[in-house]
Amino acid sequence: SILSPSQLAPGTVLLANPKRFCSRNPLARPVDNLNRFGLAGPVAIADRDQLSADLAAQMLPVVLVLEHSAAGGTTGVLLERRTGALMGDVSMEDFGCVAISPLWLGGIERQETLKIVHTCGDEVASAAPLKESGLALGGWEEARPRVADSSLAESRFKFFIGSTVWGSGQLEREMQSEAWFVLDVPPEVILKDRV
Repeated sequence: SILSPSQLAPGTVLLANPKRFCSRNPLARPVDNLNRFGLAGPVAIADRDQLSADLAAQMLPVVLVLEHSAAGGTTGVLLERRTGALMGDVSMEDFGCVAISPLWLGGIERQETLKIVHTCGDEVASAAPLKESGLALGGWEEARPRVADSSLAESRFKFFIGSTVWGSGQLEREMQSEAWFVLDVPPEVILKDRV
């Protein structure tokens, strides 16, 4: 379904609407700066029919909203962009217990920040719940020893470098132009390699 601005909250999952997102006509495309999503430019819808399902899925961003306020804008992470690095490459001291977990590209902004999304909000007191999504953000210092001793499964965590950022009102304008669909996605699916 098309997402209305009133539905926007942390934990919301957005999928780009290909009819509005990938138009080659810049006047018909409500989304500016496509490189924020790892795209060099729009891909014509006709071209998508010639691509494999996996490549087509990689073209369209899927975003998990982490923060939203009318005055401060919106921050999210891309769910489909692998960096090619593993968490052990980041730091064996801090992430050795999840050394073979992939590091995902959350976006091109705030590249110095690491976001950790997981389904352990009820078990990690220092984590911030993402509304009623069943997901939580942060709390790694508290969770790490429990992941190391296997009392929390590493598969319940997903690690992102960088963020995707919208200025105040920017995402709302894109939503009003029907650039995004809202997905009803179980939290376990968000943590998988492919959503």
